[in-house]
Amino acid sequence: MRLTLGRYVRYSDVGLAKICRLYSQATQSPDSQFTVDMSPTKWLDAELCAPLAAVLCSLEAQGKSIEVTGTELGGLCEILTRNGFLPAVGHVPHESTSQDPTVIPYRQFGFDASAAFAEHVACHFGSQRRGLPSMSPLLSTNFRASIFELFENSKEHSESMLGFHSCGQYYPRKSRLTFSTADLGIGIRRNIRKHLGLRMPSFEAVKWAMQGNTTKLHGKRPGGLGLQLIREFITLNKGRLTLVSDRGFWQCSPAGLTAFQMQLPFPGTVVGFEIDTTDTHSYRMASEVDPNSIW
Repeated sequence: MRLTLGRYVRYSDVGLAKICRLYSQATQSPDSQFTVDMSPTKWLDAELCAPLAAVLCSLEAQGKSIEVTGTELGGLCEILTRNGFLPAVGHVPHESTSQDPTVIPYRQFGFDASAAFAEHVACHFGSQRRGLPSMSPLLSTNFRASIFELFENSKEHSESMLGFHSCGQYYPRKSRLTFSTADLGIGIRRNIRKHLGLRMPSFEAVKWAMQGNTTKLHGKRPGGLGLQLIREFITLNKGRLTLVSDRGFWQCSPAGLTAFQMQLPFPGTVVGFEIDTTDTHSYRMASEVDPNSIW
């Protein structure tokens, strides 16, 4: 069976819906062998490699045989080779360009690889990260810790055996720095129902989580999705923060808050942020500001 994503696949509700559609078509088909034909695709936002790879991983875990084709020539091949996506799905890279400073490579981490993910975040979101606005050392440390918390939250709550996927990209011409993560777990709605007995549609569950609520019990490591600080920074930066879990879609952007029920589910949870790299402000933690200072 041949599957496609479409001509232009952006990191948006529409782009994520295309990945959900591919997953739905494969899971509902009695076929066991599939070709994901990328030849019609002229552009795929690099950060979408995380949810796309997660979907392919899930299908393979269900006994489906997946082959990605149609990426032999052109710019798409270069992008997906450079960030490690094509090698990860069985293609031999044409040439190693892993030192490209614009790339935050696609990686899959097992949940026993906390140290490796922490090192990955430190490497790609350190103070010298191209495109990242100026941050105080304390804020920079806490920003990386918040990204790491996404991994720890997934490890604790997703109940997935298929690991944690991440990818990002710095787009100098578009003045954007992006990063996306995906897991293949039970999702926020089912997690809330399991631990708290609350029943709600997926988009309400995502809104509930983004209001700072948590299913973690008192006495354990502090709860939350690891997104409170990221959301505060993204809001000031006028960037974009997106969360998808099952059918729930939530996004914070300069246009405001958006939350709705998607037509098709994502088999887990996706978290992604986009930073405006034209931002010339210098950021620090609120605790670092002396209220007695005269500005």
